[in-house]
Amino acid sequence: MGEVIAAFTGTGKTYFCSKNIEALDLVCMPFKYEKLPLGFEPERCKADPENIISMDWPFNYLDEIIFQLPQYRYVVIPSDSLVCSFLREEGIPYYLCYPDRSLKEEYRKRFLERGNTQDFLDVFINRWDLFMDHLESDPCEKKIILGSGEYLSDYFE
Repeated sequence: MGEVIAAFTGTGKTYFCSKNIEALDLVCMPFKYEKLPLGFEPERCKADPENIISMDWPFNYLDEIIFQLPQYRYVVIPSDSLVCSFLREEGIPYYLCYPDRSLKEEYRKRFLERGNTQDFLDVFINRWDLFMDHLESDPCEKKIILGSGEYLSDYFE
């Protein structure tokens, strides 16, 4: 049975999974939103205020996580607090990976370098402390708090 890694945005989920055939980057956007543009660019569509949340969210995503767990060593997902709470309810342990609170500016630069939009920055940088509050208070027993210059791949094979 695989393990779930719930990692904050910008921590290197996609890179880690691209280098590890035993890891699945389970992108949530196709599960979370009703209709995404054909050939959508994930980094440009994230946090788009025009995205409409699916009525099946987050249960459709949880079903997919559970389906994929036996097939991969790691199923890597965003650190969405709602999804994590349902994982706990289902008794599915997970690693929670997020940056140290002091790294807001470093992550703003990461987001810009990878092509995220101003809408994305408005959500993840302007609400940084709120996200950090949620992550720090998550009762997950396996937390990885990244330091400056660190990524998910620094902690997992």
